[in-house]
Amino acid sequence: MNDPGSSVHREVPKPDEALPPPYPMRKRHLWRTVLGAAGLTVTVGGVAFILLASSMTRTRGATCSARLKWEERRRQVDQAVQDATDAQPEASRPVGNAPAASDSSSGP
Repeated sequence: MNDPGSSVHREVPKPDEALPPPYPMRKRHLWRTVLGAAGLTVTVGGVAFILLASSMTRTRGATCSARLKWEERRRQVDQAVQDATDAQPEASRPVGNAPAASDSSSGP
């Protein structure tokens, strides 16, 4: 378990022995930390911007396509209504917004 060649496990000194001498901590300069954080922030922000910008282009195209399909469908419905209106005899056509004679069965 305590392999003498292992760098992970250090021997714990016995209470009656002297502690090993302290070793200096590695100092890290503040400017390196700030530059690293700024670089990371710019990189992540750039990637997020590119992903959002590319998704907006696809979304805008899909919206235009859906609008064109909706307008085409509306034209087809209007044409079908016009054809049905033209096929009715003159006497059975409603005038203005008044209901047709056959629709007045729910009257008083």
